[in-house]
Amino acid sequence: MRGLVQQIINDRRSGKGQTCAEGTTDLLEILITNDFYKNQDGLIIDEILTFFTAGMKTLHVSTTNLIWYMAKNPDMKKKLLAEIIPVVEAAKDDIAAKLDYETVMDFEYLH
Repeated sequence: MRGLVQQIINDRRSGKGQTCAEGTTDLLEILITNDFYKNQDGLIIDEILTFFTAGMKTLHVSTTNLIWYMAKNPDMKKKLLAEIIPVVEAAKDDIAAKLDYETVMDFEYLH
């Protein structure tokens, strides 16, 4: 994992890696340009992996809670699925491109 993050750092520095949209900054960009982390790839990798691990735990807990609530509240599950399934079905041929942030934010019941 450390090697993968190092490669991403190297790609970003060389200009080969994906950068943020104009006017935005991501965590890697902040760390690479910060004076404290400058030329300390080990520290940058540690920070990135810490955020990755914390994000995985948050996702795990959120998903577990969602499944538990849906199992305990079948009416909520029915409403949620009625809202989500038609949109997912319509986007299934290219879900990464067609199911974007704005579409998800339009879900009234999920929100």
